[in-house]
Amino acid sequence: AGELAGLTVERLVNEPSAAALAYRFGKTEEDQTFLVFDFGGGTTDFDFGIWRKASGPKERRYRYVIHHFGDGGDAYLGGENLLELLAFEVFKANSSVLRKSKITFPLPPQCQHFGGDEVLISESQEAWTNMRHMMECLRPFWERQEGYEKLFETGVMKLRLFDSSG
Repeated sequence: AGELAGLTVERLVNEPSAAALAYRFGKTEEDQTFLVFDFGGGTTDFDFGIWRKASGPKERRYRYVIHHFGDGGDAYLGGENLLELLAFEVFKANSSVLRKSKITFPLPPQCQHFGGDEVLISESQEAWTNMRHMMECLRPFWERQEGYEKLFETGVMKLRLFDSSG
């Protein structure tokens, strides 16, 4: 909410409710209970309430009314977050090989340090680039893209990573 270019901006409903309303509601005159889960790239959000036809003098200016009961979410339960966690687990499983090559990775916010990670964990540009490369390599598996099985049938992935000197 706020003001932009002289226009007042109000938040009437959150994103999951807006999506539900745009997609389904208005196709019937009956009251409808809604429960929406939005499993997005960065978060998982949920929202629930009742959508009904307006009635009574207080609602005479409206065709429909939403009674919003609640919403919430998890800031670390989006698809990209889970893909980052998967990449970090692959990184940890291969830490001995990566240590020899001086390959670094960042520590995702929801992850814990592990023994011997002092030389492996970094916030450098190379470390973040390595994380992104690993995530993109694992994306077909995570998203079950067509033909992903063939990419992973050997159990070996090949990708270019940056060492700590670039």
